[in-house]
Amino acid sequence: MNAIDLELIYQSKLQIACGLNLNSKLTPRPETSGPSPEPQETRRAFLRHAGFFDAPVYPCGDLAPGTWLEGPSIAQERALTMVLYQGQNQKMDGYLNIEIDVWQA
Repeated sequence: MNAIDLELIYQSKLQIACGLNLNSKLTPRPETSGPSPEPQETRRAFLRHAGFFDAPVYPCGDLAPGTWLEGPSIAQERALTMVLYQGQNQKMDGYLNIEIDVWQA
């Protein structure tokens, strides 16, 4: 993993790019519209505003382009753990970037 870039976009989306090699020509992978993968496990988690809850845990490697996850949940890989709060959604795009809807109306 060479880089992790965090960028706040329009104050409503958080986009995370992991391991992006800027010297290569990137071709997006086709997005799927199938169901989200089954969680690898369920983990007891604590959020200050919500207390304890059972959070489904998804390996980032199992997320295909176009996959949506709803919070509260956890997506993780070896060098990164993302916690989605209640009301937040995450989408994997064709370049394997992860977009998180931070605020829901």
